[in-house]
Amino acid sequence: MAEQYLTFDIQNERYGILVSQVEVVLEMLPITRVPNSAPSILGVINHRGSVVPVLDLRPIFGITVQDTIMGTSIIIAEMKYANEEVPLGILADQVYEVISIPDEDIEAQPSIGKTIKESFISGIAKVQDQFVILFSLERILNVILKDQLILK
Repeated sequence: MAEQYLTFDIQNERYGILVSQVEVVLEMLPITRVPNSAPSILGVINHRGSVVPVLDLRPIFGITVQDTIMGTSIIIAEMKYANEEVPLGILADQVYEVISIPDEDIEAQPSIGKTIKESFISGIAKVQDQFVILFSLERILNVILKDQLILK
């Protein structure tokens, strides 16, 4: 069986998230910083009348944080948290396409060099001679909470 993933780049690395979790991709919007929030939480935006936290995954992925660049987008995704659907924005340098990846083309992350920080990775796929790192929003949230960072 194959799943569909929305692919995007963060600092020249390709990532994928399940399309079933994606609501919409927005052009960059002004983000309101929330005092004392975690480094991975840039702030909040107003999306369809709701306050939506926006994550910069760079601190979680161990990548140096940089200023936004031309083409930066916010992926609005929905995930379950405390038994309710919660919208979450993800900052992406460039959003590409939806691709279908068969289960047999997805491999587990190599155990060498693996840490708790990488526990968000659900698999790595090779697509047209390029690796796509697949991750789970639920696991990302768990990494944030394990670091004692509170998402409210």
